[in-house]
Amino acid sequence: MLAGTAAGLLLLAASLTGFGGIAGVLVPLWAALFTVGLALPNTPALALSRHGEAAGTAAALLGAIQFGTGAVVSPLVGVVGNDATAMGTVMATAMALALAVLVLVVRPWRLADLDVPAPALAR
Repeated sequence: MLAGTAAGLLLLAASLTGFGGIAGVLVPLWAALFTVGLALPNTPALALSRHGEAAGTAAALLGAIQFGTGAVVSPLVGVVGNDATAMGTVMATAMALALAVLVLVVRPWRLADLDVPAPALAR
């Protein structure tokens, strides 16, 4: 998430200054999308790993939240300005909010202290 936030901020800076032309926008955009591609499959897997008894319901809720968030955030680019600066602003803000949630709510440094239950097959 830290790398994604940095890429989002670089995208915003490149779009505001025009530095690097189209490559100055495409390279940080690729980096931001790359980090999202790493986070999106792993986040639901980690969230569902501790709730196996309700995995179907939890997966449905996570999917609904993801689609709902996309439906709410997508029009913001058009509202802000419908250009690279608007895209950079929305992406950098979303990445920074995701990083804040990770640090303030999830607190990954505390996850190692949790007792992980044994899989049902190993019992």
